[in-house]
Amino acid sequence: MADSWSSVVSSAGSNFGAATQDLFAAKGGGNTAAGFRLQAQGMRYQAEGDRQAASGFQSAADLSRMNAEYATQSTELQKVAALRASTLAIGGQQADVASAGVSGGSAQYLLMASQEQAALTQHMLDTQGRINVDAYMEQTQAYITQSQQQETSAKVADTAALSAEESAKAADEAAKGNEYAGLIQGVVGIAKIGAMFLGAPIR
Repeated sequence: MADSWSSVVSSAGSNFGAATQDLFAAKGGGNTAAGFRLQAQGMRYQAEGDRQAASGFQSAADLSRMNAEYATQSTELQKVAALRASTLAIGGQQADVASAGVSGGSAQYLLMASQEQAALTQHMLDTQGRINVDAYMEQTQAYITQSQQQETSAKVADTAALSAEESAKAADEAAKGNEYAGLIQGVVGIAKIGAMFLGAPIR
């Protein structure tokens, strides 16, 4: 009889031990799932931050593109104003030369110098205008590239968040399985002890 009781107690003890192990595993699985959820939340925040940064870079690119357009228009206006000023100056010089009744010599050189200066001014304005526009366009492309990089980073963060959420679900399922297994082991152990006292031990 004593051997039978000893065997039942040992068997029940094994059940209680397995129940404890399963319940601790369930607790650990729950903590793992919570960790994955925090990771997923962090990835979502990162993705949102990346998208906001991408939007900011895109706005900067749009502004830089507008500056390039303004620079083009400004250059054209400056060229028109410079051409008008040089035309008036050369016209005035020609009128002075004509009224003085002089031709050739220094008067001719003065007119040629004025015309060359006018052409040089047009060239300088055109060159500087192109430099400004090119700089704005390079800046625009740089902002676009940064915006695209942030969008890519956001997508990567989204994927990581989804993966973490799936891992959290798997950890939850595993925790539930361990919890159920632990409860069953505990019930079986209790049933064995109860049956022992009732005279019908459960092996």
